[in-house]
Amino acid sequence: MQKFTPVLLILLLLIVTGCSDNKTPNPNPNPNEDNLIEQLQQNNALLEKYGQQQDVISYPFSQAYLTKRHELYQQLKKQGVNNYSADQLDYLIIEERFAERFFMWPPYAAVISNWLTLRERNAELSVAETEQVELTQWILLAQKTLMQRYDEKLILDKIHLHRLQYEIKQSISQFKRAFINPTAVNVALIQSLEGFADYLSNYRARNSLALSQQPNGASWYQAKLNYYGNTVKSPAQWFNATTQTLSALGITVLPKGTLPAKIFHDDRLLNNWFLELFPITSRSKGLDWRHSYVDIVSTLSQSEQSKVTPQLHFVAAVLAQVDIGIHYQVWTQQHARNVLQTQLGLDSISADKIIEYTVLYPGVLLSPFALNSSVTF
Repeated sequence: MQKFTPVLLILLLLIVTGCSDNKTPNPNPNPNEDNLIEQLQQNNALLEKYGQQQDVISYPFSQAYLTKRHELYQQLKKQGVNNYSADQLDYLIIEERFAERFFMWPPYAAVISNWLTLRERNAELSVAETEQVELTQWILLAQKTLMQRYDEKLILDKIHLHRLQYEIKQSISQFKRAFINPTAVNVALIQSLEGFADYLSNYRARNSLALSQQPNGASWYQAKLNYYGNTVKSPAQWFNATTQTLSALGITVLPKGTLPAKIFHDDRLLNNWFLELFPITSRSKGLDWRHSYVDIVSTLSQSEQSKVTPQLHFVAAVLAQVDIGIHYQVWTQQHARNVLQTQLGLDSISADKIIEYTVLYPGVLLSPFALNSSVTF
């Protein structure tokens, strides 16, 4: 495989793109709700699988992506939402101010797999080479942004780091299989990923897993608790509530095998895995790609309360306590693992899957507790 120097790589990118900026068109001035939601899902197509062909690919957390997302949120806010939760929209708008945009490649998003799927659909448009260059530019920008933010103490924890390393390794393998007779553009794309992998191999992750330990992270975590808890309470209040609930239930440990084994079958937990535990009649449509456009809060609020057993209340309280323990009380991974093993009867592998989920999706595991308990403050 031919090796490109950084200068040659930049020249190659400029030649193919003609120095153009990958700008996406603005949303229509007065589209209806369905059209706005369609555009939102198109904008997130590399983050969550999108089932249709589209002419323009929006690269996660690029300026074009952020601009379009903001415009769509504001249009939805201005006209109001009929089939979606206004609270969820408000939460997503609030979240725009926080630092997620500086971690441009979410490690729980199959960006490259989604890109390859879209590329196959768009093959007839004869823009595959241009799209490869755009993807290469995005990969280089994602690495550059991560490097720049390190000095500002915006640093990946070890779980985010390991997941990102895994995604990049998988991406390199996917492209090497796809490019049988690689062109210069193919080579440049693979080298951008290999360069990112090399950088991450020497990356020093922060010691804490807690979101609250990031700059402005405490406010970010509080915003998540406000939404997923469906009320405004501090992490300390929520933690005390879980402790009181566990004491009132009188259950000290869940018998092994109580949680369905199928939940832990895959290498990583599904993004909405905990919904399988609760008696839910239907799933509400949502706006957040991280939950595959399922509204977690609305869905859990419709649980059949008469079927929520004390054991389920116990599970919900433990999961919420682990979430708050990690992100607010700065529990170590070993501490969280011990709690999950001793109270939920899990093996270490299953416990670590829940910990990974909790770190990747802060605040989410408060929802089953907050929306299925009669706790008072």
